[in-house]
Amino acid sequence: MSTGSETLSFRDDHSPCSALPPELLSMIFQLAKPKKRVSHKIPFEVTVSHVSKFWRATALVTPFLWDRVDIYSTRATKWVDDYLERSSRRSLDIYIDIYRSDKRRSTKLKPLNGYALIIKSIALHSERIRLFSMLCYHRTTAVYWQSLFRDKRAPILQTFTVACGSRFLPPFGISRATVFEEGSQQLTYWNTDTPNILPPPQTLRNLSTLYLHGLNPSLPFTADDFTQIFFSLPSIVNLSLQGTGLFGFWPTGMPQTSQFTLNNLKSLRFINSGPLAIRILLAASAPQLETLWLDCSFVHFPTDLFGAPQLNVYGVPKFPKLKYLTMVMDNFMFSNEFARIFPTVTYIHFPCPSFRDVRALVQGFSLPRWASIRSLVFSQLKEEDAQRLRLNTALCHVLPQRSQAMHPLETILVDKDHMRWLKVVVPEEESLISKLVKIELLSTDNYDEYWWNVFERDQQKSK
Repeated sequence: MSTGSETLSFRDDHSPCSALPPELLSMIFQLAKPKKRVSHKIPFEVTVSHVSKFWRATALVTPFLWDRVDIYSTRATKWVDDYLERSSRRSLDIYIDIYRSDKRRSTKLKPLNGYALIIKSIALHSERIRLFSMLCYHRTTAVYWQSLFRDKRAPILQTFTVACGSRFLPPFGISRATVFEEGSQQLTYWNTDTPNILPPPQTLRNLSTLYLHGLNPSLPFTADDFTQIFFSLPSIVNLSLQGTGLFGFWPTGMPQTSQFTLNNLKSLRFINSGPLAIRILLAASAPQLETLWLDCSFVHFPTDLFGAPQLNVYGVPKFPKLKYLTMVMDNFMFSNEFARIFPTVTYIHFPCPSFRDVRALVQGFSLPRWASIRSLVFSQLKEEDAQRLRLNTALCHVLPQRSQAMHPLETILVDKDHMRWLKVVVPEEESLISKLVKIELLSTDNYDEYWWNVFERDQQKSK
């Protein structure tokens, strides 16, 4: 990131723009400052500070121009203290993206090599940090950067994100740690690829969103340690868990009753680890759960989950408000098994489905299975035209049957590729399906599932 060491010409201080009162010019700066930062480009605040002496003097005493700190390389050492000083006492948003430089770094080098002064400067201002976001490659880098926050206080910290590209575990001896031990009372969002590093339990009590990714059997968790995390989350609303392998710290015996309650949880997602998903679904009570996203292996579901008695006690489903179910699979016959344990689902979403087997499609959506279903959602469709036609064939069998039985499908939501195919290959006005069900383009306006909406918002931000 540059702070203006490049040669930029100063404009004449006698120009009309120099006649503006400093207060008005400062307000103009505030309105004109872009919300999105373009990496490796001269920042807006640096540009305006090189227009003229008057503009520079105004910019340097306008704290909000300097309250976002973007770090892309060790060159930030030259200017990071200037930003921290010029932002005065304003809250700070810290964005660190050293993925490329960290990937090139040899693993033999110290993770803080070249960055020690930067992170120490930022740590000294921990009480002003409102948002902290870090993207690196090596997990050891993420661990060491966070280690300097261990005994810090962050009273206004709201959002904390750490993402790393490699799957290498932290070195032995620093596998478990706490950060912000002096407190971060306003913390509501924590997204980490280093689940071995968390704030103390009392700091998690106000957390509403937690991404606990990078879970691995090698991490020194016991069953009590892991469940204690959930006991520390009374306010959690959105929870995403990502792990790999079998979790030896969790007993193989399935609990007969719920081991912890998440009274406010509405959105739950599992990535990669099917065994972890099974254990959490059996161990947790979540009476407000509305959406469940399963992007994991389903190998152990028939033996360990589908027949579990605690998922349906005296005819009452364990998750009585479950509305959205996403299954990243292409086996429609297998997906039917979920109808027994999640009978309240009204939206079923299949990312990347396959339509090779018409029989499975017909049986998958025919009654009495999924009697509660009102909408089918298909996204990321990459099938050939011949396989898409199989979907049409299956739906032509299923839709009339459901309508006659008073359990009609109301909508089918599809991505733009499939919608384009319908209009070109099978025009909607000539398609039997369009006469039986409403077909709509999948969007945030008609599909209010939390995880998919998060993905869509992230996609829009990256454009």
